[in-house]
Amino acid sequence: MWIGLGLLRNKGICFISEEQFVGSFWKKNEGKPFKVQRGRRIYLCPHKRRREACRACNGVPLVAKSMLCAAKWRAKRDGVPFDLTLRNVLDLLSTGRCPVFDVPYRLGGGCNSDYSPSLDKFNPILGYVVGNVYVISNLANRIKTNATPDQIRKVAEWVARTEAQQHGRN
Repeated sequence: MWIGLGLLRNKGICFISEEQFVGSFWKKNEGKPFKVQRGRRIYLCPHKRRREACRACNGVPLVAKSMLCAAKWRAKRDGVPFDLTLRNVLDLLSTGRCPVFDVPYRLGGGCNSDYSPSLDKFNPILGYVVGNVYVISNLANRIKTNATPDQIRKVAEWVARTEAQQHGRN
């Protein structure tokens, strides 16, 4: 796609449609995924909307990017392998629902809720590699500390299904 020479330095690319945003939005916000309003950061999606209010992407690309950056930092800190890309995390988030509890992920709001998406390593020794990483709800990831028997049963059923699928592929 041809872009006028004067606008080349102010371009940004949408995570979903890969179309280019050119001009005042990126110049005004200096390419940052947020704007400051009343002294608070308001996080924006690539469609120039508040990420929790965007119906087109529901803020998924920004959540995926922050999950990826945090996982990369943890992998470096813990000395485990890391080979994920943004596309891998977006694919894991594509259903928009927790595979353990079958509820939609809650995005935005500025804090982690029980149903916020969380990146989970199936086998911690293998690290953050494709096939060993899943996106499940924050509650499912914390389930070992305090949960009801029904919630633990759902996690156990999901682990059994996932393990059977992994051994079926190998």
